[in-house]
Amino acid sequence: MNHKMAGSMQPVAMLAGMMARRLNREQPDIQVLVQNVTDMQLACKAAVVVRNEVLGWFHSSEHKKISIADSVAQCVGLLSVEFALNGCTIDNQTAPLRADVEQASVRSLLTATLFAVLDNAVGPMAVRLRAKAGKSRETGLIVSWTPLASAREPSPGTLNHEIGWDGVQAIADQDGVRLLRTPAQVVMQFAAAT
Repeated sequence: MNHKMAGSMQPVAMLAGMMARRLNREQPDIQVLVQNVTDMQLACKAAVVVRNEVLGWFHSSEHKKISIADSVAQCVGLLSVEFALNGCTIDNQTAPLRADVEQASVRSLLTATLFAVLDNAVGPMAVRLRAKAGKSRETGLIVSWTPLASAREPSPGTLNHEIGWDGVQAIADQDGVRLLRTPAQVVMQFAAAT
C-alpha cells in the first residue's frame, strides 16, 4: 500500500521540480508553466483517487456486495508490488465472472491466501487466479501457483507477514467459506450475495 501511495505522488514531485527549474530561469515561458500547473493538478487528483482507494480498503462495509472480479482486482492491485519485490507474479483471470459476493470476505481470505503462498514459497512463484460459478448459488475462486524458472531472486527481508495455512483455514471458517487446499492450489467457495 505504501508503494501504491508513494508511486501516485511521484508525478507530482517530478512536475514540482520541473516548475522550480523553469521559474528560476531569467525569462520563464508562461505557457509552459501554465501547462505544468495543469499537469500537476491532474497528477494531484489522480493521487487523491489512489489514496481514497487505499484508505477505502480499511473502511469497507462488512456486508458490502461487489463482483468477485472487482474484489479480486482490488486485492491484486494492492499486492502486485509485494509479489514483484519477491520475484513472483499474479495473473488475474477472474474478469469474465460478475457474481456478487461479500467484499470483506473475499478481501480477507484472498489476501491471507496470497500472503500464505508467498510465505510458504521456496522461490519465485507464478500465481494464477480464476473464478467459476458454482452450484447452489456459490462462486468459486481458484488460486493456483507454480514455481518460476527465473533468474530474478526475491529481495532480501521483504517477507514479514508469516501467514500459515492454518491461519487461512481459520479465516475461511470464520467467514463461512468452504476451502479446499492441495499442495499447489486453493479453492474457495463463497456464498453468492443475496
